[in-house]
Amino acid sequence: DDKKAAQFYGLLFTFVGMVIFLVAGFIYRPAKNKFGEVPLVVAGVFLRTLGFVGQALAPTQYLFAAALMVVVCGNQFIFPTTASKLTTMCHHSIYGKALGLQQS
Repeated sequence: DDKKAAQFYGLLFTFVGMVIFLVAGFIYRPAKNKFGEVPLVVAGVFLRTLGFVGQALAPTQYLFAAALMVVVCGNQFIFPTTASKLTTMCHHSIYGKALGLQQS
């Protein structure tokens, strides 16, 4: 049913936004201060991998959604750290280009 699918994905992406807000707003900085940037990237890669495998194997839409939340958490550990590292590696005149390429 198209209506139920639309409702599910609408709710799913609402939860994605909430997870992004919570991780970015309350978890990332304390974790970075406690563990450092490199362990956060490693944890993020592990979480993304776990989430992608979980999505592929999810027998229900709810387990698929839970696995997606794991992917989102992993992303929130990887992307701020790599963006920060990227800006220290390139000349300030190409920050926008470098960060844009990272996002693509």
